[in-house]
Amino acid sequence: MRYLAFNSKLLAGCSGGILLWYPFAKFDCWDEPGWSYLFDCFIAPLLGPTARLLLSRKVGTARLVALDQPPLAAPILEPLGCSEEVLNEIARLANLPAQPARSPPLFDYFDYAAARLLGSKHALQKLEKSFRNFVKPVEHLKVLAEAVKPERLKYAGTVYVLACIDARKRFFLLVGDEKVRSRLHEKYIREKDLERLLIGKYFKAT
Repeated sequence: MRYLAFNSKLLAGCSGGILLWYPFAKFDCWDEPGWSYLFDCFIAPLLGPTARLLLSRKVGTARLVALDQPPLAAPILEPLGCSEEVLNEIARLANLPAQPARSPPLFDYFDYAAARLLGSKHALQKLEKSFRNFVKPVEHLKVLAEAVKPERLKYAGTVYVLACIDARKRFFLLVGDEKVRSRLHEKYIREKDLERLLIGKYFKAT
């Protein structure tokens, strides 16, 4: 297990909230040196491949300074499904059959946000085209999964990112000098999950 370093100044806005070490499966890009993908290994496996994809993020490897021991004492979440199997889940989404057009769906901000986190302009362009063509929601997932290109990723183990859930139930990830709000995690982590976090339901034994 590796723990990602962060700037302690980022803790200033986390008083009164929950601090915990949140697990991600790390995959390195063999054709894009300097970039890695992090796939959620806590709430996503409980909800399925769609959540796994939407909660993933592309991060510059230089920001991922890993330590053998946690730099801050905080509860550690038990990882779920943190293995190479993640790529099979994403590949299945990428291989979904194309769907015929239909009547206009509602624009889902979270699909768009996920595409931005994955850092693919091509995926954003295709996603926007999909909305214009009124395709089914499954097509949005297919576009995002294709952007990841799971066949070019190599499993690099489990890493923990310090997460902060503040008093307003906003979810932040602290990586290096950045404190990133994840509205997608706010969407998927339910009230009962927050309650279980407070009583240590999901924490690893120490």
